[in-house]
Amino acid sequence: GCLSIHFKFRQNQGVPPGFQRPDGRCGNVTLKDIVPGMHPALWYRALCDPDGRTPCCYDNVCVNKPKEKCTCRNCYDQRRMIHAEYATWHAENPECQPLDLSVQQMCKVLDNSTLYFIGDSFVRHVYLSFLLAARSNDPTGAYMPNTPP
Repeated sequence: GCLSIHFKFRQNQGVPPGFQRPDGRCGNVTLKDIVPGMHPALWYRALCDPDGRTPCCYDNVCVNKPKEKCTCRNCYDQRRMIHAEYATWHAENPECQPLDLSVQQMCKVLDNSTLYFIGDSFVRHVYLSFLLAARSNDPTGAYMPNTPP
């Protein structure tokens, strides 16, 4: 099934099948010394298995804490998923908070500008998000009304 395809892809690319270290360390440590053959560019942060016995990363150690108790500033808990579509991002520095511009304000800022979006699928998502904001999230979203599926 789908799970085995993901496992094979990870295996072929030298990506670990899971992100929890056998020694239970997590947070500001990677998997680079734990997973043999892992490509040096693929240094993943060690996380705790959300379905395992120790799902909460607390003080850089995977521990058995309920979701409600795994909420400190340096706690990492994948059981508390935040969906970007329903969340508001807040910059750590309030001066860096993105502006929430109206379509008219956005057009005024971008007047006589040329934007280039170059990159991969992530940049495609950034581009689509830009179009949604620039077109005021109308019913057709980022696409023209006659765009085929």
